[in-house]
Amino acid sequence: MHLDINNTKINITCQQYNCKNYKINENKSELTFEFVSDKNTRNVFCTHCGSSNVYVHDNNKITLRDMPIWHGIKQFVNVNFHRYKCNCCGKTFNEDIGLKTPETRITTRAAQ
Repeated sequence: MHLDINNTKINITCQQYNCKNYKINENKSELTFEFVSDKNTRNVFCTHCGSSNVYVHDNNKITLRDMPIWHGIKQFVNVNFHRYKCNCCGKTFNEDIGLKTPETRITTRAAQ
């Protein structure tokens, strides 16, 4: 199967994350999907004290290894997520990344 990025469109969502882009490297051996969080801050509660008075303190990115779709092409998922800070207790916490296996850098699909 030949992967032609010029005629391939994707529409992938997972919880609050939407795939905004994908890229394949020059020798067509690695495919990377770019996911971005669209979560609204008013729907976020502090994981420490439960307050809804939080704000986006920072934006971070993690790269996860994923299960390949095409044979012979390694697949990765870049996830852009928020780090929040609570105005009540002052503690920070990361946005949940549901497609990530806890304590790893792989997707749940790859872990299974």
